[in-house]
Amino acid sequence: MIYASNSTEDRIAVFPPGACGDVAPARTIEGGRTGLAEPRSLSLDAWGRLHVANRKTATVTVYAPDAQGNAAPLRVLAAEAMHSADAIVVGHDGGVFVASRAVGTIAGQASIVHFRSNSSHSDYTITGHRTGLTHPVALALADDGSLLVANAFGGVVAAYAAGSRGDATPLRSFTAATTSTQGLACCANTLLVSGTNVYVYSSGAGTGAQPAAVLARCPMLPLGYAGAVAIQVARGTPNTLIGVADSANAAVHLIRTCGVAPALRMAAVVSIAGPATGLGAVVGGLAFA
Repeated sequence: MIYASNSTEDRIAVFPPGACGDVAPARTIEGGRTGLAEPRSLSLDAWGRLHVANRKTATVTVYAPDAQGNAAPLRVLAAEAMHSADAIVVGHDGGVFVASRAVGTIAGQASIVHFRSNSSHSDYTITGHRTGLTHPVALALADDGSLLVANAFGGVVAAYAAGSRGDATPLRSFTAATTSTQGLACCANTLLVSGTNVYVYSSGAGTGAQPAAVLARCPMLPLGYAGAVAIQVARGTPNTLIGVADSANAAVHLIRTCGVAPALRMAAVVSIAGPATGLGAVVGGLAFA
């Protein structure tokens, strides 16, 4: 399934695999009971529960796998240290990481807030001057368990060791090819960094790293501006599916790739776009199930 958030109309649209064109979603989550408030980043846990970062209320709302319509969340995550909820990623153990920043933030004020599986209360944060956090807007987890964080301005992507907390120094970092990062996704040692285009790196990228591939606007890919990204690798096959949220065109582009990761090439592209999709002006988050 393909999950996309409409940040302007407080809606989550869920599309079936193979969706293409101006197609209505299979189901939506929207309404006053949902708690959605400028929903941005999306992440699913191992049990299929959808986690949504709500920027306006600085909360995370969690929904049952089959939630639809005006469904109330299973629980709501909030914390004193969570001044915003700009990005989210859920680990294999169900632990939830949320990117937070304060208005006018400088290094040491932004933070990553962690919640244990099935808990609505934070147990620790990553914050402080040594973290290098400035404006965290996207999160991902690498195959080795390290937490990847993209900072919006300057394009720095940093990796923190599994279990890092407090004023932790990154294991490694690099400046992405885009100086205004918007999204991160990681799977099978392949890291996507978005902002204008989609840049493909090894998940272990460090100082001086250069993208192994760039997925940019072309006749095959009618990309306006690359926002949130998602990646899925089919088990037992080399096929990689990349999703790109394109708010410039109120669309989601689904890219089938070929080649050996991370040096991927576009093989085929389909787009979900049009008034029936309900995607709206700002596609704030994207996730595959």
